Amino acid sequence: MMPIITPPDPDERLLTELAAMYDQLDPVPEVVSEAARAAFILRDLDAELIPLVESMATTLVRGDSDNWLSFALEGLEIDLGSRRERHGWALVGQVTGAVREMFVHTLAGVEPIAVDSMGRFRAEVSARTLSLRLTTADGRRLRTEWVSL
Repeated sequence: MMPIITPPDPDERLLTELAAMYDQLDPVPEVVSEAARAAFILRDLDAELIPLVESMATTLVRGDSDNWLSFALEGLEIDLGSRRERHGWALVGQVTGAVREMFVHTLAGVEPIAVDSMGRFRAEVSARTLSLRLTTADGRRLRTEWVSL
């Protein structure tokens, strides 16, 4: 059976061109983007905030850069490294302290992160802005602030 091929909708093309025009003429103000990112913080008010204590970027020989972030709170530390990949960002890190479960929240959604017995983890995300959420072995719910890689 032959697949049915439908012609492109002229309205879709017009809407795409109008959207591109408005993106150039009247882009979304940065304050609106910041407010939208801040609204995501309100999703989990009960979780305790793990503050960012250090941020560092390193540039390799060929121009790629790695970002390194460290979060710490009362005996718990998270070291997070990120590198821009073809389809998003590769994350690697280590948690010092007992963690029952861990998730990475992005503007695109939520993904679980497997943490091995030594506290190491690896993940890939498509969105640049993220926050880590975790539950410790004793049941404390913690989260990092939203950061942009």
